[in-house]
Amino acid sequence: FASGANENEVVLSSGTWEILMMRSSKVSLNDEALLKGVTIELDAQQPLLNPAVQWLGSGILEWIKQTLFVDVKDRTDIYDIMIAEARAAKGTALEFGIDFLNEKGFINGLDLQSSRGAIYLAALNALSERTKANLSVLEKLSGTKASSLVVVGGGSKNKLWNEIRAEKLGIEVHKNLQVESTVLGAAMFAFYGAGIYGSAEEARRVFSDNQ
Repeated sequence: FASGANENEVVLSSGTWEILMMRSSKVSLNDEALLKGVTIELDAQQPLLNPAVQWLGSGILEWIKQTLFVDVKDRTDIYDIMIAEARAAKGTALEFGIDFLNEKGFINGLDLQSSRGAIYLAALNALSERTKANLSVLEKLSGTKASSLVVVGGGSKNKLWNEIRAEKLGIEVHKNLQVESTVLGAAMFAFYGAGIYGSAEEARRVFSDNQ
């Protein structure tokens, strides 16, 4: 709700876990949804539902940071360094398997010239490909085609990752100025409950105008 997404729009909560959600009034569940691990939650507004798929995201990127960027891991600009090295590695062709939870993670194509930036870039590409695949699952369940993606959470601050997401998905990717959207949404409903705004929608409009 706080992300600004409306019905049939998609939100990616990007953090240790990537959680891709859609706000939809109709969801057609099937065996594929079960096998893909789709979950269904009630939206903050009736009668909308939130079908979602989740997978390990920044947890993998943190592993890369702790393993390969040891010399700079305590610097305040560590993520800027990682992103700059990944940009410098564009054009390399490493394959990164992100199935770490099932002990099937891998990195293919390494040679003596492979850099840590190339490995980080490969991970961003692989995670974005997973977003694309899971978006297709949600589109099938809802019978709609996403025209844009709203990204919230800590991972939304990674500009390179957002660029890769947009490239892989072929749609616009928007980042909220307020990344802690869960807290923001709770505040919107609290202001409505306290009578400061006439509805949660009014609170959302006011907060949006002030961002």
